[in-house]
Amino acid sequence: MKKTPDRFLWVKEEFERIATSGYMGNPQGAKAMAYLRVSAVGQAEEGRTGFPRQLQHVHEKARQLSLAIPWELVFFDDHTGFEFRDRPALTGLRTLVKTQPRPADDLVIENLDRLTREATWHQGYLLEEFEKECKIKVHFWKDLGSKIERAVYGTVAQDRMLTDLERMATGNRIKAQSGRVTARVPAYGFMLVDSTGGTVNAKKDTHYALNSTEARVMQMIYSWLVQEHATLVEISRRLTEKKIKPPKKSRAWEHSLIYKMVTNPVYKGEFFAHRYIQLKRVSKQTGRDVIGKIQRPRDEWILVPVPAIVSSQSWELAQKVVKSNRILMVRSFSTGFSKSSPYLGVIEFQSWFSSQKCS
Repeated sequence: MKKTPDRFLWVKEEFERIATSGYMGNPQGAKAMAYLRVSAVGQAEEGRTGFPRQLQHVHEKARQLSLAIPWELVFFDDHTGFEFRDRPALTGLRTLVKTQPRPADDLVIENLDRLTREATWHQGYLLEEFEKECKIKVHFWKDLGSKIERAVYGTVAQDRMLTDLERMATGNRIKAQSGRVTARVPAYGFMLVDSTGGTVNAKKDTHYALNSTEARVMQMIYSWLVQEHATLVEISRRLTEKKIKPPKKSRAWEHSLIYKMVTNPVYKGEFFAHRYIQLKRVSKQTGRDVIGKIQRPRDEWILVPVPAIVSSQSWELAQKVVKSNRILMVRSFSTGFSKSSPYLGVIEFQSWFSSQKCS
């Protein structure tokens, strides 16, 4: 049974409104799959119009081809249009078509850019995987017969996406200049609220408030650094032993994660917006175009004051301790560990952490 996330229940309701006897298209036809996507960098409510429109178009195409699409074979993502490897629904679809026996041999998509807007190679890669490697028949509601048509359409979609990204950057800059936070996901220790302290308008009128539980963890980390000069490895060990959950999307309290956190000025009350720019570049590993971000010049950053978790003095002292520890770490590795060296803890921690994972 396919489990639908709560935020997508309305998509299922829309499917049921369009479907006949539990199928989009022709209920008497051959089974088929469908893929839909709305962009996470589009308008805030794009999904509300994007998914229903795509469902309707997929339904029309399936009916024209006498294909039957059940709910369990509808895959959908809300994700930006360039990358594709970290989209859960598309990943699930790509896995399904490689299984034998598979539930269907046809795939219906509204437009080519719903797969990906990156025309240079992503579109070709995915189509080759579906059509040539897996022998899946891919049908688009908006037919693009020739490779030239597909390339032109993909390039236009890609340029439109880049324009959207630039528009979003401009909007974020204006937002930060008005004193609002531009983060979509709060830093550990904070939560997103609106100017009234509520959450109703937090997506647009975005401000930081303290997450009391996580803020206390950060205060404890800074205390260990400033008062005890604890190493990041030692801090990682303590947090793990206390069974404190790491930040979301992190599996463990890696010392590299802690370094990024304690050196972030947000904890002394300074959130910086307009810090990075997204650029298209050629990957050194693959030789292909990728979208990456680089840091802007320091004078282009926009400071947005937020509630401080530690004082500026404690934060600055922590930076000195971290820097000093890193210097000592290098020296310890180059000269060898003495039994009294706190950096022997690196080796000890690796052994301890391995034993914890196996126990």
